[in-house]
Amino acid sequence: GYNNDAIKIGIKGTGLINAEITMQALDPYIDRLDIVCQENGGTGGRVTQTFNATDFSVKGAPFTFYVPTTFQGNAKFTFENLYSDYGDETYYDNTSSTNHARYFFVESPYEKTAANVYDRNNEADYTTKNYTDQRGDRKFRFNNANTVGSDGGYFEEYAFNKSIYTKSTTQGGTGGTFSTLTFSSSSPDEMTGNTEKTAYLFTCDEPRYNIAPTTATQHVYYAFYEMKIKMTKMDYSPILTCNKIYESSFEGNGKTDSKWGLTLTTTSVTDDQGEHSGYLTVNQILDKIDKRTGDNTVAGGPKYTDQILYIDGSNLMSIVDQPTASTNADGDTEYISQLPSLKQNLGQNALIYLPYGSKPSLDNFAYNTIYQYQQTPIFRAAKDIVLTDKYAFYAPYDIQVGAENSAKYTRQITKSTYKDEAYATVIMPFEIELKNGKHVDDYGTLEFLQMNTNNATADDYNYIGKAVFFSTTDAEKVEANTPYALHATQNGVENGVFIVDQPGARIVATPDDAKSSSNSLFSATTITSTGNLTDKDGKASQYTFSHKGSFSGYRIPKESPKTFYFANNGFYSSAELNKNYSTVDLLPFRSVYQVLSGGSAKVGFLHFIEGENNTTGIVDIEKNYSGITTGDGTITITSNAAGTYRIFSAAGQNANTVVLKAGETRTVNVPAGVYLVNGVKVLVK
Repeated sequence: GYNNDAIKIGIKGTGLINAEITMQALDPYIDRLDIVCQENGGTGGRVTQTFNATDFSVKGAPFTFYVPTTFQGNAKFTFENLYSDYGDETYYDNTSSTNHARYFFVESPYEKTAANVYDRNNEADYTTKNYTDQRGDRKFRFNNANTVGSDGGYFEEYAFNKSIYTKSTTQGGTGGTFSTLTFSSSSPDEMTGNTEKTAYLFTCDEPRYNIAPTTATQHVYYAFYEMKIKMTKMDYSPILTCNKIYESSFEGNGKTDSKWGLTLTTTSVTDDQGEHSGYLTVNQILDKIDKRTGDNTVAGGPKYTDQILYIDGSNLMSIVDQPTASTNADGDTEYISQLPSLKQNLGQNALIYLPYGSKPSLDNFAYNTIYQYQQTPIFRAAKDIVLTDKYAFYAPYDIQVGAENSAKYTRQITKSTYKDEAYATVIMPFEIELKNGKHVDDYGTLEFLQMNTNNATADDYNYIGKAVFFSTTDAEKVEANTPYALHATQNGVENGVFIVDQPGARIVATPDDAKSSSNSLFSATTITSTGNLTDKDGKASQYTFSHKGSFSGYRIPKESPKTFYFANNGFYSSAELNKNYSTVDLLPFRSVYQVLSGGSAKVGFLHFIEGENNTTGIVDIEKNYSGITTGDGTITITSNAAGTYRIFSAAGQNANTVVLKAGETRTVNVPAGVYLVNGVKVLVK
């Protein structure tokens, strides 16, 4: 479980060991860090930008650090919140981590405590490792790869340590120094973007337990990242564009408001990449949203912030964080990021799209991975994408979730009889991996179903009444933005809850069909089914069903079109609503079956059956059995004639199917409850 530098195995007596040992490489490579610019040489206000590291550089190209014109004094840069996706559980309270890196900054407080890896405290808090106010002023040559190819000779590698790095070049060293990176207010060029300074940030990974019997060789691994910084004072005015998504929504809180997306740009700036937007601070964004909502609402915008389903700031140069100072329980000063406040009062499932390089450790935030402005963005999730049931959702762009994170959706089944198994309808904005039609994870098993394409209904199935038939999908993945029926078996997480959890998921942009002003039902894939039904007056009709779902909720009309919606483990027809009701509301992340054609027969309810519509071999149990007996959790059938005996729960779900020969006896295990065995009611205690 640890990236140890030595393993000791002992045998008492005589024995044979056949062992497989997996060695995990040390990993100093980081994912992101915060670059903090502080006023008055480090004693004033802070401006923070979070950047991800790629190809041993931060930001990917020289970048200008913009600060407001009110910024005072010299600017001191610090490098904080160093983060790797491969850190062990001691970092950032990441108790679920299965990785083992113990990374840190060279010149961090932790690294400065001792020159030797064996003398440092291997249980030191990560906050002493992920901060430094020192940067190297030049590269370090880890090998001679840049010369051996052209000059010939042998490939050589050079071990890094600070004494070699700072040693004079005439003595075979690098001649580098560690120092504070500052921009002087007394130098106009340094505050107007005309001066470029370079920082080399050295990182290291080491074993957690250093148990080798020697200290001659240190088991450590170093890397460095190059960052080129310019700085300038400039203010940009925010421009906020409101985009209506849904004319109305039907959420679990009873609200039916319209839903909106916001796009952020600024007054323009022109540089080597052409004309584009500038930067905005978090406070500027919040202030602009405040002026477009509430009592300040203007035409063509949301009245309340919880009507906002996304903020797209991906075309900005950056979103600048100005953390607020706070004193913790130990009396130390902590700086609290303002980025979470961007989402705090928005819709429950709102997404925040950030510019290139910005990557906070926050759920439902995504960042652009394309450096060039005005190019098609490609987004990755900053952490997890977490969806709250019964609240509207909309994604204007695809988002790729990293393999170490998940897209997660949780539903509370409100039906009081649900404990560990239930049927439902669902539509998800991300693909879900399947094996034999099922998705299995720590939370339970999810079986995804579709209504059978043909012969999908029966007038009287197994004596329980009218039924509709579903089969497990044979695809390798659940399609995003496509409706399914769902058979959920939970794994003791919490009664009444099922969870969809997909690591490394891809959130797929919501189709335009979902935004229809008159009907928010949609499906990325056309799904139709047909079946014949006869009503109580003997009138027969062929139904053609179209399966569609909604991310905003939908008010189902009584007629035009007739719609079958899921409830009580079956499907009710809107056309047969109680005379006191003209509509019924569908919540977000659910689906319905609209009747495309036919459907003249008056059918009020269809039982949900998992399997094929096949009554062949079904025997009349009233004539062809010698006995049905029940025990504690069991049903025993003895057959006089060969045939099929189907056992249904009182809710109409197929609990078991038994095929018997004449004279054969079979006992099946079932939970306590009331069952129908080919129409005969039995009670199991």
